[in-house]
Amino acid sequence: MFSTSQDIFYLVASSCLTILTVFLVICLYNLIKIMREVNEALERIHARLESVTSLFSIISNKIIKMGFGKVMEFAENLKEKKKKKK
Repeated sequence: MFSTSQDIFYLVASSCLTILTVFLVICLYNLIKIMREVNEALERIHARLESVTSLFSIISNKIIKMGFGKVMEFAENLKEKKKKKK
């Protein structure tokens, strides 16, 4: 089967290359799995940030409306006070 030492070298080299290939495939598989999980986590974070952003938008709009309403009430009170003075 092995006539020269070169044949043994080729057998050992091909075995090492096969083992290295299997190891790289396993590493790439795990890397892809990790990247997929990271992507899913980032999508969940993005969805939560959008909901928080919309919540802050609603709250700020309500605060602005309430604040504008208070300013209008204050202006109307000033007008009424000026009319009473005259």
